[in-house]
Amino acid sequence: MDIGSVICQPATPLCNKCPLAGLCQARNNENQSSFPVKRKKSPRKKRFLNFLIVHYNGRILIEKRRGEDIWKGLYQFPLIETREKTNQEMIDEQLLSLSGNEIKSIKIFEKKHILTHQELHTTFFKIKWAGDLPISDISDNNQAFFYSVSELAQVPFPQLIQENLQKL
Repeated sequence: MDIGSVICQPATPLCNKCPLAGLCQARNNENQSSFPVKRKKSPRKKRFLNFLIVHYNGRILIEKRRGEDIWKGLYQFPLIETREKTNQEMIDEQLLSLSGNEIKSIKIFEKKHILTHQELHTTFFKIKWAGDLPISDISDNNQAFFYSVSELAQVPFPQLIQENLQKL
């Protein structure tokens, strides 16, 4: 029997139907309306994810997510996570520091994505890379590969990326 959700209702407890009424401290102290105590929801952690859609020779760079974070084992575009919302100039500076090359990004779109305990503020940047491209310049992930646009439909992406592939 699920006494807590069926009988001990916050607004209208059904104490007269409860098999434990004689043992109930809330009823004995006449403060049934104080129970159950609702816990405050902990605030969602805000994260700022900047995905880099790197175009090179007609292909797009993606990498497999590692570690114990969200979306483990799924694929994503190379990622720069920041502590706050960033802009195109900041991303270009990060790319310069990673590669030593002057690279210009173009902001494609932004999207807020809510998970149970996290609020993801995502921005997608398009990057056209010319010349030689060592993948290590843009991704330290040894599971990073280039795919054609048609192949992307077969890759297991998180829902956030999957539902926005047509915008890329």
